[in-house]
Amino acid sequence: MSMHGSSKCHAHLNRNVDVKLHFRRHCSWKTGARYQSGANTRKLGDRTWEAAKGAEPRGLGITIGRSIMKTHSKETQASTTPRRALEFLREGNQRFVKNLRMHRELLQQANETREGQWPFATILSCIDSRTSAELIFDQGLGDIFSIRIAGTVINTDILGSMEFACKVAGSKLLVVLGHTSCGAVKGACDHVEMGNLTELLAKLQPAVYQERTFLDPDERASKNREFVENVARINVHRSVRAAVERSFILEHMVIAEEIGVVGAMHDLNTGLVEFYEEAALFTGEDVERLRKA
Repeated sequence: MSMHGSSKCHAHLNRNVDVKLHFRRHCSWKTGARYQSGANTRKLGDRTWEAAKGAEPRGLGITIGRSIMKTHSKETQASTTPRRALEFLREGNQRFVKNLRMHRELLQQANETREGQWPFATILSCIDSRTSAELIFDQGLGDIFSIRIAGTVINTDILGSMEFACKVAGSKLLVVLGHTSCGAVKGACDHVEMGNLTELLAKLQPAVYQERTFLDPDERASKNREFVENVARINVHRSVRAAVERSFILEHMVIAEEIGVVGAMHDLNTGLVEFYEEAALFTGEDVERLRKA
């Protein structure tokens, strides 16, 4: 993970730069930003940040301006569009990559969400210990639904969880998140069979067969890193398609522009998440394009 963001932050601290300037340079929040002098308050969209000047080192990261990120409410969730939800995640990942994070009072967030939750996004990701969605997108309690399964595969239980998150609980964006160096994908590439894992890896085999860059059987194995990453990317696209094609509820929510569905890849080397926006589904036209593909 890059430490450049951390060094920049210390440079600002040494010069005692006003938190407003520091916040704008390193948080990437652009929409609806408002600074109120004296009250030390920023309003970003419908979420409020309360801060003092400066930034405080915390562990290996930097907490920006002692800013306190408040939990999403029913009102902020309702006012968040699918595309804005994507921007929330993109901005959070940028903070993660730069080794910056927003300060959160987790006990307070736990208390605020005791009676209800209003997550703005749902992330389907692998169980890999290095891909915690809350961390790599710099989100707190009550902000996102996290669905995890080895290999980021789709089954009826996963679809049911997605339908609950979006239709019942109001999530606005569904992200299918793969990652580099995925052990499950490597196992599928090597045609591993072991207990119940055999059935799970079988769900990845269509992505293995669809990869046609490497035709030599000796190159179609986990020892070929490029082959593995190609399969992981194909699996993400297949899972995005499966989520919409196998769920009438999700499909019609996209058509009604109530939710968006997008694939993404988390690079374990850099921490950066690449969103596959060219294949994202936000409208009925996008669904129609998917049907014709």
